[in-house]
Amino acid sequence: MKLSIASASIDKQKKLSSQKVEIVEEFGDEDKIIQKVEKMHGLYEKGVLNEDEYSKIKSNLLNRM
Repeated sequence: MKLSIASASIDKQKKLSSQKVEIVEEFGDEDKIIQKVEKMHGLYEKGVLNEDEYSKIKSNLLNRM
């Protein structure tokens, strides 16, 4: 049972990491940028992004508006 939980946790981390890459690579109009910032905030709260990564990417996105 512990092995399957660890495997599920690894799969979840991979999925969250791929979401992080998608957010950084995709840029669009203001509504999409706001959605991406909100999505990134969720990743930050889950611990996928550290504060420095979150701040840099958020700043980058907001500068595109």
